[in-house]
Amino acid sequence: MADLDRVKQQYQEAVAIHSKLTDRAQAYFDLCRPLMNPELIAAVADLELEYLTGRYPNISTRGNKTSGAGYFKLFKSGEISLVEGQNAKQVKQGDKTILKHLAIIPLELTPEQWAQRNKSTRVVDRIEDAAKVPLNPQDYLEAAIALLDSDSWVDVAAGLIALTGRRPHEIVARGSFSLVTGSQDWVVKFTGQGKKRGEKPVFNIPTLCLPRVVRAASKTIRQESEVQAILSESIAISDDVSAQNAAIDSRTNKRINRVIKREFGSILPQRKGDKVDEETEATGNCKALRAAYAALVTKRDKGDRSISEQLLYAGRALGHVAIENPIDKDLMHLLTTLGYSDFVINGDVPFVNDSESKKSKFKVSANEPIHEWVNQKTIEWDCTQAQVLDRLITFFESAQTTKLENSEDENMGAIADLQNQVSDLAGQVAALTQAFIAENAAQPQQPTAPAAPKPTATPKQPATNWALATAADLWGEDWNQLNRAAGAAEERIDRAIRAIFAFNDQLLGYPAKEKWAIGNRALRDLTGANGQLIAFRLQTWAGVIAEHHAKHGIASDYHNRAYHRGVDICGVIRPMIQAIDP
Repeated sequence: MADLDRVKQQYQEAVAIHSKLTDRAQAYFDLCRPLMNPELIAAVADLELEYLTGRYPNISTRGNKTSGAGYFKLFKSGEISLVEGQNAKQVKQGDKTILKHLAIIPLELTPEQWAQRNKSTRVVDRIEDAAKVPLNPQDYLEAAIALLDSDSWVDVAAGLIALTGRRPHEIVARGSFSLVTGSQDWVVKFTGQGKKRGEKPVFNIPTLCLPRVVRAASKTIRQESEVQAILSESIAISDDVSAQNAAIDSRTNKRINRVIKREFGSILPQRKGDKVDEETEATGNCKALRAAYAALVTKRDKGDRSISEQLLYAGRALGHVAIENPIDKDLMHLLTTLGYSDFVINGDVPFVNDSESKKSKFKVSANEPIHEWVNQKTIEWDCTQAQVLDRLITFFESAQTTKLENSEDENMGAIADLQNQVSDLAGQVAALTQAFIAENAAQPQQPTAPAAPKPTATPKQPATNWALATAADLWGEDWNQLNRAAGAAEERIDRAIRAIFAFNDQLLGYPAKEKWAIGNRALRDLTGANGQLIAFRLQTWAGVIAEHHAKHGIASDYHNRAYHRGVDICGVIRPMIQAIDP
């Protein structure tokens, strides 16, 4: 009896104090781990089941919450030895019998509860209720794009969810958007899909705005110190990515949902089963935006196609079918897509272009050094400085013709206004080009002594285009003959940074401790360049590196020292440097 009272007291002191379910699951596991008495374990399990049942009366919700918090995974982790008759017993599961811990069996749903849960008609009810109020695409797109210009990262995140259909933790931390080479606009390559149980799919998704707008908004979110802190705290909670995602969602979902209700409450039709704000009567949440996104991109891109093709397209856009060449078995995931297929679209869905989104315009701050802006675009667009300027000029020269050809508005005042806008933008690009040329041409004049006459003149050698050099050209065949020519060290630094990017990106979704931070020491080891030159190059790459570190949960300047002490970075990254040879 004394032991029973003692264990119950320990439960109250160690487990009951936690309201956050992930912390509670860990405390429950820690309390039960040393117990080898069935009676004591049953007493603790009864207390926890009573709490969970009271907090989550709906059995479906309780099953999802306990699973998401890690209750079942902890007792399967291998950190606890199962001894039949002491802390475990044989339980029938499907066609086989397995040994389970006595503390977790009472928390699982019974066969009867599973049967009740599987009789749900929530999705069917939602689909049958779908056609009552249509969704206006123009209102939706205007609200979403306006959010991207907000100073609040929460607003920007809500806008990006609306335009890409991604989940909150994918927008805030996990997801990565990249341009698709040779593709049409309004498509990006997405990595960082959640809810894939260890899989790491990479696939194209349609967007409701231009890809560079998506990338710019994502970068804005990742550079926020609060977002970086949320990611760091989630990583500190667990090495398990699912648990980290749940922690991120718990810190962000409610805030984003408040923005959605505020900005989309009068736009989104109410989905059956969604909660309505009692004060404003507004509806909407992240899932509703995902459903709206799927309906809009499918109507825009597959509006006149068969029902089956539309459903498959929506499933791919949402990531339910996240492989390039699915087989028939993969189509079972389209049942999930059906649950997002309850919006009816009123009218055509437009392709949002540059003129309809402030963030997609080519612009440079008046206070930003011109060479830094151009260098940033060479990285973002993967091209040379000259190509950046040429692309800007081409864009603005063609903008007037394209817009006028596509316009059916015969109002000459509107056309004149459009011409003035394009003319102003073209003038900005012209000024940008001249400033860039002037800045790069300006060289400090140094007094020189008269040169002694030479018998013959040596012709000046053309500058080397180091971007075309191989790793052997830059480091030597055996990595021990560094090229000391002008510009070679800078290219080694840039090449090493890109290699670390590539190395970390192939581990997307893995714990941050397996990845490498990009800093002065790491680049000195990899390139042999001096610290001052590396510091200068790091300033040029600063924004891109910060975004990369945030994406992978690398939050400390001492990351490599903490997780890779004694490991030679050269042995890890050099193969990647060779892999990205031109």
